[in-house]
Amino acid sequence: AGLLVLPIHSYAASFNCAKAETWVEKNVCADPQLSNLDESLASSYKNALANSSDKATLKKMQKEWLHSVRN
Repeated sequence: AGLLVLPIHSYAASFNCAKAETWVEKNVCADPQLSNLDESLASSYKNALANSSDKATLKKMQKEWLHSVRN
């Protein structure tokens, strides 16, 4: 019965689509291809973070990219 409340178009974005606020996030959640690409990008970022010797700088660069390039 709980499955009946799930949205019809549910794709696997790397973030909670129920909390999508920006135009970019909403479009990623609405498009299966973008959602898959987002998952791939998130996986690459997690891998880079795990292998980084300067995690703080990588996180800072990622936040800057999110705000200045992605959006």
